[in-house]
Amino acid sequence: MPNYEITYIARQEISENDVEKITDGFTKLLTDLGGKVIKTEYWGLRPFTYEIKKAKSGHYAFLGVDSPAPAVKELERNMKLHEDVLRHLTVRVEKISREPSAIISDEEDDFELKIETN
Repeated sequence: MPNYEITYIARQEISENDVEKITDGFTKLLTDLGGKVIKTEYWGLRPFTYEIKKAKSGHYAFLGVDSPAPAVKELERNMKLHEDVLRHLTVRVEKISREPSAIISDEEDDFELKIETN
């Protein structure tokens, strides 16, 4: 099956637990349709460069999936209809990396640098 990296942005008004519930719902949808979620990451509440639907920030979440194309299409349709999802992006990739993404790695490096300089 093809591999996909899916990133979505949820509204800033909801909590981190709500974002996890949304991700769990999307994961269940994919697994019910024959896909497999290899990796999920929560990237946190991040500010936008410009407003999106009158929001200045949003919760970013990432899914690495191994799934048939019709299941991904259905997931995209559900993301488009979900009232808490502002934007989503799906990219087909050759392989899903099991290591933390660059965003997570950069945050850990910054944290370590802050500890070392104090």
